Amino acid sequence: MATKLIFTKEFSQLKDALAPIGGTWDESQPTKKVLRLEGGVMNWFESTGTLQFQGKDAGRDTLEGKVKAILAPTPAQVVAPIATPPNVAVKPQEIRSTSRVGDPDVAEYLEGTFSKGEVVIGIVSAVGTDSARVITPITNRIERFGYVVKSVRVSELIGSSPPTGTPEYERIKALMAGGDNMRKDSGRNSILAAGVASKIKSLRDTANPKTAYLVNSLKHPDEVELLRRVYGEAFFLVGIHADEKRRLAYLQNDRGLTAEQAAELTRIDEDEEVPHGQRTRDTFHLSDFFINLGKNDDQVTNTVMRFLE
Repeated sequence: MATKLIFTKEFSQLKDALAPIGGTWDESQPTKKVLRLEGGVMNWFESTGTLQFQGKDAGRDTLEGKVKAILAPTPAQVVAPIATPPNVAVKPQEIRSTSRVGDPDVAEYLEGTFSKGEVVIGIVSAVGTDSARVITPITNRIERFGYVVKSVRVSELIGSSPPTGTPEYERIKALMAGGDNMRKDSGRNSILAAGVASKIKSLRDTANPKTAYLVNSLKHPDEVELLRRVYGEAFFLVGIHADEKRRLAYLQNDRGLTAEQAAELTRIDEDEEVPHGQRTRDTFHLSDFFINLGKNDDQVTNTVMRFLE
């Protein structure tokens, strides 16, 4: 069963605890620390304490098993089903020290009742990704769990949004520039995520707490960090991957861009190499789940179902 593992103490304590298993630490990023061992990758996010495992199946499972063997007996972590609907705005210091089958939230998960809790699902995808092929089955499936699904489009939070009727190339480029300017002028690379939280607050209906918010789409690692800090275990990031050839074809054939325009936007979107710029590539690697867009929509839907269930 997929799990979420939480370690809420200091990084130095985590590093000391995991020293017996070996591996190599990457401590270069301010918001997360990365442990690599035998093809497995573990990301530890300081803001929420979340431990996330990636890599090829064998390497990931081996690393996850070793980490759990060390951390599971301690009260500093939580092991809970990924789909357990947590309470709103869980902060690291408020996370329970244990999670057992007898706990109400876990019992609701096992019984499929889901009487409370909201979920925030962030989407990260490169420009030219036909993300609707993932968002539609996510919406359909999560509604079957009894949730109301509400969409939050980050592009609508950009104050300098281009007017209706703007050619697609100019519209996308203007939104990119608008987001960059908001991050630069505010001095906060997480400014759009703050807008997302404000939008969710305005959409929240206390009479119907079972709501899933789909946030499309995030473009900067600091946006993810803020949303994880605000919503804790209620926040999940889904990375939607489409290869460059497919994305360029989509921009040209479906959006009417020239080959040169499509290539330019793709380059800008991946990494503008300035702190306040688009950094989709770095944001994508923070995902809790990855969905690959191939030709087969049934395969995409099945992947979505596994993620949600």
